[in-house]
Amino acid sequence: MTDNASKTAPQRVWALTDDRPGNTVQVLGVCDALGWPVEEKAIRYTRWAGLPNSIRGASLIGVTGASRAGLRAPWPDVVIATGRRAAPVARWIKKQSRLQGGGQTRIVQIMFPGSAGAKDFDLIAVPDHDGNPRVKTWPNVLSVTGAPS
Repeated sequence: MTDNASKTAPQRVWALTDDRPGNTVQVLGVCDALGWPVEEKAIRYTRWAGLPNSIRGASLIGVTGASRAGLRAPWPDVVIATGRRAAPVARWIKKQSRLQGGGQTRIVQIMFPGSAGAKDFDLIAVPDHDGNPRVKTWPNVLSVTGAPS
């Protein structure tokens, strides 16, 4: 990492990983490419994670108690997540940061998280093959070729 990169790198980055290897490799691959120090937060889910994100909102509905215990202040500067199930968790972290710490957390989503709450994300990296041309025009969406790894 160059001196300029270290000056602009966030102090604290959380990578939300789960039991799906395809999601985990994308999050960790992006974090590795950025060269930032990262804390991996392994998120495990209950059956309630299958509820639509429009119901789950910015919440920990569907997240196990053990996973919830690891999501505490101090809040990160950046959260990077992948997949629909992680989107409400990332949004919840941003909300807690705003309520408890001045709202410093930025959230980045790899793959489209669904329309519910998508505008809460600071950046959504949507692979071209996801085929949703409407969302690719949104100001917080970056169209990417393939899946990062």
